[in-house]
Amino acid sequence: MGVNITVTTKGVQAPSVSVDSAANGGFKIGPLHKGNDYEVTAEKHGYVFVKQDGEMAVFSAYKLGEISVKVVDKVGTALPGVVLSLSGDKQYRSNNITQENGTIVFPELGPGKYFLRSMMKEYQFEPASQLIEVLEGTTMNITISGKRVAFSCYGQVTSLNGEAEQGIIVEAMGEGEGCSLFQEESKTDQEGLYRIRGLQPKCTYVIRLKTEVNKHIERSAPKSRNIMIENSDFTGVNIIAFRKMNQMDISGNVVCHDDYLSTLKIHLYRDDNVDSPIHTVNMGVTSFFFLPSLPINNEKYLIRIESSLSRSSYDYTLPETEFLANQSYKHFTVDFTPQRKSLEQELNQGSFLILPLTLLLAYAIYNYQTLLPFMLRSVQQIQTMLTVNQADLVHTSQSRGGGEGGDSSLYSEQAQAAKKKAKPRKT
Repeated sequence: MGVNITVTTKGVQAPSVSVDSAANGGFKIGPLHKGNDYEVTAEKHGYVFVKQDGEMAVFSAYKLGEISVKVVDKVGTALPGVVLSLSGDKQYRSNNITQENGTIVFPELGPGKYFLRSMMKEYQFEPASQLIEVLEGTTMNITISGKRVAFSCYGQVTSLNGEAEQGIIVEAMGEGEGCSLFQEESKTDQEGLYRIRGLQPKCTYVIRLKTEVNKHIERSAPKSRNIMIENSDFTGVNIIAFRKMNQMDISGNVVCHDDYLSTLKIHLYRDDNVDSPIHTVNMGVTSFFFLPSLPINNEKYLIRIESSLSRSSYDYTLPETEFLANQSYKHFTVDFTPQRKSLEQELNQGSFLILPLTLLLAYAIYNYQTLLPFMLRSVQQIQTMLTVNQADLVHTSQSRGGGEGGDSSLYSEQAQAAKKKAKPRKT
C-alpha cells in the first residue's frame, strides 16, 4: 500500500505517469499508446523492490534494514571523526564519519552481507574489519573499540603581528634510530591552528614549516623545534611565519683605517654590465654604507670598491663581491688594507732617471776642455745683456723726468762703452 509506481516511455520525449498502489498492492495505468516500450519502477521509503523474472510490472518488496555503529575508546569514551567504510552487494559503497557522540547509521540497506571497516590515525580498532549480514527490516547494532597507538602535536602559525596564517603546511620529521623514516604533516585552518596526527611514542620529531610548498614564506621563528613524544599529545608548538618581501635591502661596512675612508667609493653593478655602475656611494666619516633596494629577481650583482689613494705611494687591492638578489636583506663586510710604500720602493720607481743623468755628467767631465770656453762665453753674453737692459731702463726713466742734456751725454758714453766692451774678440 502506498507504493509509488512510475511508467516511463522508452526512446520518446514524453512525460512519465505515476500512481500509488492500492491496499492489495495492485495498480492500474492506461490506456497507453500501442507500439511503444515502457519502463515501470516502484519506490517506497524503507523498502527495496525487485522485479520478478519475466514480469514487466510485478515486484517483490523487501523491507530495508540498517546498520548502527558506535565507536569508543578503551575507557568507553566516544570517538568522533572515525572513518567507517561499508560495502556490499550490487556495488553498494558508503563512507561516513562518526559524529561527536561516536555514532553513525547506514540506513536503507537491502538484505545481504556487508563489509565494514574502521579507520583513523593514531588508533587501532577491534575488530579492524567485519562482515555483517543484514536481514529484511532489521537494525544491526555494532560497537567498535579503539586503542590509542600514536599521538598528536597541536600548535598555531601566525604572522609577526599575531594574525593567523591560513593554509601553511607544518611537518614533523622523525629523528634517530628507528624514527628517521617517519614523516607527518598538517595544514593550518582559518585561525592558523594545526594538528599533526600519527606521531609515534618514544620518538623525537622536528616540527617546522615545509619549505618546498610554502613558497610565500621566507623564514620562521623558531626555524624548527624538537619534541619528544611520550604517551600523550604535545601542545603549544607555535610558530611565527615571515612572508617573502619583493625587494632586497643591502648594507655593508668597510674595515679600514679612518684616514682612508674619505678616499673610498662603493660602486654597485649589474653582472651583465660591469662598465657602468647603477649606484655609487661616497664614503665619509663612517664605515657603514647603504645601497638602494633591489628587486628580488634572482639576478647577479657586483659590488666594487674604488680608492683615490696614489698607486705610487700605496700598495692595495680593491675587493669585489658578487651576490644574488634572492632574499630580503643582505649585509657585506669588506676589508681595505692599503700599505704605504717605503722610500727604497719610491726610489726604485725613479731609478730609470739615474742612468741618463749619470751618462750626461760623465760626458760633461770628459769633454770639459771643449765645454768650458763655451760655458764662459755664454755667461759673459748673459752678463752683457743684463747690463744693456739696465742702461736702457735708466735712460727711459731720465727721459720721463725732463731729458737733461748732461745726463743724456753720460748715458750715451756709458752705452757706447758697454757696446765696445761687449764686442767679441777676434781669434
